[in-house]
Amino acid sequence: MSIYGGDPEGMKRLASLFQKHGQELDQIIRDLNSNTQGSQNIWQGPGANRFREAWSQAKPSFDKMVTAFQDAHKDISNRAEGFRNVGK
Repeated sequence: MSIYGGDPEGMKRLASLFQKHGQELDQIIRDLNSNTQGSQNIWQGPGANRFREAWSQAKPSFDKMVTAFQDAHKDISNRAEGFRNVGK
């Protein structure tokens, strides 16, 4: 059995924080991906290859975190709104 509850104002702040950081993370990922993909003429060698391989393996996890921030923002916002409407 699940128990639902929370502080609507605290939830609103948390939802805003998740939205803000999710957007920032998405922009960082886009910037890093663009620069990493375009770096082959700038940086070559074993270290460059290791970094690009590590990036290609890590990027899907970063993308999942952006989605997790977005989903959490929506869920928290909806729940907070529901709590606010209970008393009306």
